[in-house]
Amino acid sequence: MKPGILNLSETRIKFENGSSLKTAAASKSPATGDSLQLLYIDEAALIPAHIIDEYWASIQPTMSSFRGNQIIFSSTPRGKGNLFYNIYKKAIPWDSPARKDPANKNKFVSSRVDWWEVPGRDEEWEK
Repeated sequence: MKPGILNLSETRIKFENGSSLKTAAASKSPATGDSLQLLYIDEAALIPAHIIDEYWASIQPTMSSFRGNQIIFSSTPRGKGNLFYNIYKKAIPWDSPARKDPANKNKFVSSRVDWWEVPGRDEEWEK
């Protein structure tokens, strides 16, 4: 069953079950006043360091303080030293047995999709 929609705008959908979806451009300040359970950051490596680093410093403690909250990063890699790179390199590979080890302190799990794994992408697309 799908919940009914109470309010629909260009940046937010509110559902009758009390949940909502919100989209926002990257900024230094997180969604203050919002209670986040899932945070999805797209093209994380492309967000300038002066924005993403400050955002991460303010949102990460809040997100990690509640059990069950999740953060998903996706990005096209853009070199070393950015937040996306640092988190990805420390993450546990999806197919690793360490992923299920409760003693593992790093809760990020990495999964990689290369261009050739996407249907419709071929050598012509690569060029």
